[in-house]
Amino acid sequence: MWPELFSVFGVGVQSYGLSKALALLAGAYLLGRSFQRIGYDKELAHSIALWATIWGFVAAKVYFLIANFQHLSWHMLGGSGFVWYGGLIGGTLAVVVMTRRHALSLPKVAGAMAAPLSVAYGIGRIGCFLAGDGTYGKPTDLPWGWPSQRRGPGRRPGPPRPAV
Repeated sequence: MWPELFSVFGVGVQSYGLSKALALLAGAYLLGRSFQRIGYDKELAHSIALWATIWGFVAAKVYFLIANFQHLSWHMLGGSGFVWYGGLIGGTLAVVVMTRRHALSLPKVAGAMAAPLSVAYGIGRIGCFLAGDGTYGKPTDLPWGWPSQRRGPGRRPGPPRPAV
């Protein structure tokens, strides 16, 4: 695992955060191209990607806090503890709101988002893997088994599979 990639003036650059930033940039760029192909404004695509990312993270944190309410502490408000389902809900709601606000066709927008979202998701999951977030599958003796700091040797790595 490689949670901190490097440091700039004493500030650590985390693999998780960098991967999410790269996922946003790649997804927004590709969505802008998709929007241009269907006759929509490229800048609007970038706004949709940004708002979907922001509200995705907000909802992912809220979902985590609700799911762990019985153990709630101030520490849980920090940079870890995001639930994928919450991110999906928040991002989807942001896209629906932006689509309605700008009078776009939701099916056209959803179609334009399919490939860019897949690429962004794959990039983001690589960051989860590098950060060692513990999303590993069943134990395995196969050559691609990956040691987990939290769960021991020989686990099936979950995050890199969507990147493929």
